[in-house]
This record gives sequence, structure tokens and C-alpha cells, in this order.
Amino acid sequence: MYKYSQDSFKTCETSALDYKIHCTYADAWAGDALPLVMVHGALVSRRYLMPTAELLAGDLRVYVPDLAGHGGSTKVKHALSVREQAEVLFDWMTNMGFSRVNLLGHSYGSEIVGEFAARYPQMVNKLVLASPAADPNVKSLVMQFGRLFLDGFLENPKMPFVLLRDLFDMGIGRAFETAHEMIAYQLRATLPRIKARTLVIRGSRDFLVSQKWVEEIAATIADSKLEIVENGPHNINFSTPEKFAPALLEFLK
Repeated sequence: MYKYSQDSFKTCETSALDYKIHCTYADAWAGDALPLVMVHGALVSRRYLMPTAELLAGDLRVYVPDLAGHGGSTKVKHALSVREQAEVLFDWMTNMGFSRVNLLGHSYGSEIVGEFAARYPQMVNKLVLASPAADPNVKSLVMQFGRLFLDGFLENPKMPFVLLRDLFDMGIGRAFETAHEMIAYQLRATLPRIKARTLVIRGSRDFLVSQKWVEEIAATIADSKLEIVENGPHNINFSTPEKFAPALLEFLK
């Protein structure tokens, strides 16, 4: 598996509803394969998905957008709900000319892509729920941040710097609003409506997402498989991409 540098990726800015969505992408090497759209989590941006995107780019058409209110996309006055983010994502894909995609969401992004797959099943070929938040067994925002702090000791040492940069772009107020939207959304209620072939994947050392939760997800989605990344923390896409990317490639190809 060859790692492409970020210099090999292009960027674009595309309208979606009332927003401009910034996207980093690489599609020069994979022919007419279905696009893989990678959706990031809360408080961060596309940046922390790039280590995995770089490993996949030689085999797949990879698109990594910033959600509205994050990274290089339009700064929203108030954080959008999960359902609103799914609607923006749909309009963005439509304007990008995508009729069908493979779709990955990490952490809070799993809620968005889960809602998207349930609402627009005709658009989703295969679905990946990676480190799917918010775990209903972790009931409060305080507990979520406490576990996020503990998880930080297991992550790539560069991860805090990526997070701080993205928080600066986002603003603390919108960050807390986004975390609240993540906790408020009920992914459990959405799961039975997901029909796409689904990979549920978690790091074995993930403090934020329990084994109990991913087993429940995999048991609820009719056509799914569960995979564990050995010694992976929450951000398996950033801290253990060399283990995460091959599992994705095997599933998607």
C-alpha cells in the first residue's frame, strides 16, 4: 500500500444549501471506482483523516470534506444538528455529481453518515461506522470530555496540535454546541433503518466507544460486520492508519 503525500491531493469548494464546503480529494489513480467520502468527527476537520486518506488514495477515489462550521467550510452561527449536517452532505454530493458512493464516518461523523444512509439509501453502496459516537453508555458531556482526555494519552503525539488548530478554526462556542448535538442525537433509533452493507470498526483501546456499543450496532444493522483494530485508540484514522486503512480497503474492494 503506497502512501501518497498531501501534496498529491487537490482541493475544491462547492456550494451545499446555504454553505460553501471545502474538500480535499484525490481521484487520479483509481479510475471509475465509486468515490469514498470520509466524514470527520466533532471538534476536528478533514485534517485528522488525511493519514488514512493518503494510504487509500492509490486504490480509491477519496474525498474528505469539512462539515459546515468546521475547517475550511462556511462558519455557521450555531452548530447544525446531525440531521441538518446529513442534508448538507446530500446537497454537496449532488452538486459534486455523485449518484452513489461508499461512505465513512468517524466518531460524530458516524451519526451523520448513519442518518444519511437511512435517509438516502439509494446513494450509499457501502457504509463504514468507525469509532461510532456517541456511545449511549457514556451519558454526559462531562464523561465524554473526561474519556477524551484519557484517550489523548494513547494517541499519536501530534493529535493534540491538530485538535487545537481545528478548535481555533471552529470557535469554543460552536465546539460545545456541536458536542451537545452529538450527545443529543439517538443513533440507536436510526440503526434499524440502515440497509447498506456496513463495517463497524473500533480500536481495542478506545476510551470513548465501548465494545458493548459496537456489538449492539453490528447486531442491529442487518448486513454488517464488526472489526477491531488491535491497540487502536479512538482516532484510529490518525494514530493507527497503517492498521485501519487495510481493513477499509479489504471491506470496500
